[in-house]
Amino acid sequence: MNSKKRKWLENNSPIDILNQESAYLLPLKPSYDTSRRVESRVNKYSVINIDQNKYSVPDYLVGKFVMVKIYPENIEIYYKEQKIAEHKRSYSAHYWTVDINHFIHTLKKKPGALHSSVGRHQLSPELQEIYHKYYINNPKDFIVLLELIKEKDLECVIKAITELAKIKKEIVNTDNIKNIIFKLPREENSLKEKDISIQKASIEQISILNDMFNLKNIGGYEH
Repeated sequence: MNSKKRKWLENNSPIDILNQESAYLLPLKPSYDTSRRVESRVNKYSVINIDQNKYSVPDYLVGKFVMVKIYPENIEIYYKEQKIAEHKRSYSAHYWTVDINHFIHTLKKKPGALHSSVGRHQLSPELQEIYHKYYINNPKDFIVLLELIKEKDLECVIKAITELAKIKKEIVNTDNIKNIIFKLPREENSLKEKDISIQKASIEQISILNDMFNLKNIGGYEH
């Protein structure tokens, strides 16, 4: 419609006119950012202090200065112009908002600290349940699971755990969860396949003995 030529435009179309005038148009103004910006230093606990509340950042930034955009509903944290964290803004006083994924490097060095970690108590209800059901005695493996969730997503991890738990609770571990997510043979399946291969090798040995000693049946396997 805008490409149709008009007599009153001297046989030009609206698009032709726009193209002619585009060189004289002013560039669009950038969108207005309503945030309040502050610079904050990451303390030894890997958190920053904003309006008397604390927000976590990745633990490799301890001691560094970050730029914070404070919006009415959320807090965005930037380091070297890259957004490295985002939290829902708290209007309480002295409240800690923590993402446990920000402490993965520290927890790898001290996995036992997970039991008393502030971040663990702010895990989603689903992750709290997974931790208490399957990882309470293996926090190190749980940290690896958190990395997997960060790489994939929580939903597919929960599906894999449900599938494993239906077979046997004891086989719920991060390696088997990875095997399901990445479509690799599960630990239990590989054991079964190993058992079958051993059984086949045994039958072959029985057949050889059968031929050697002219036996008809050994161990319930007919030759």
